[in-house]
Amino acid sequence: MVPNRVVGAMFTVTVAGSPDVDDGVAVRPVAAVVVGALADGGTENLASPIPWVISYNYRKKLKLRTRCILPSERKRTAVIYHQIRLAMRPDAPKHKVDEALGLLRRMGQEIDAVEHWAVGRDIGGDFDYGALFVVKDIDAYRAYMHAPLHRQVDEIGLPLVRNMISQDLTDDEDPEIADKIRKIHADRFAGDPALAALIEGLGSYEGSGVANG
Repeated sequence: MVPNRVVGAMFTVTVAGSPDVDDGVAVRPVAAVVVGALADGGTENLASPIPWVISYNYRKKLKLRTRCILPSERKRTAVIYHQIRLAMRPDAPKHKVDEALGLLRRMGQEIDAVEHWAVGRDIGGDFDYGALFVVKDIDAYRAYMHAPLHRQVDEIGLPLVRNMISQDLTDDEDPEIADKIRKIHADRFAGDPALAALIEGLGSYEGSGVANG
């Protein structure tokens, strides 16, 4: 009987779609860390850095040894968390709000500079929705800010917004990181008067690149 949750156990694997598969059994070793819920005799896809679908089935013959990553081995990488909080206008049509939220999700899915993202309800404040986008450095932040899809979201979404906060959190130790973030926003507004007008049309806006940011 396999435990409900297994970390760092011995499994047998097959690699689907790989040239190194012979009669359903992988013939080249692959590395993976397995963390997941298992059922007796089950087969389930695993996340992997290689471009194949890795599945485990401990009834096969090939064995793969995995181990747990200890807390002391976890690596911290400096990143920038960019978050927006949105209070919608009372008369904003629901279908337009849904469209804007869908575009925000597309930003997370389609902008290459985004490492991780979340879009959903804002809890714990006077806002309705929020979005969080994680980028790895200031260059990725600039690419995210200037992505054409980002501008499309502004065009459709900002007219629906009453109040907005744009904020950033980073553990980047560069002492000039805040000034660099502010400059990206300021340059974006200065180079796009129509975007600046959308921001000015909000009931309130707090964030980098404006007088109070």
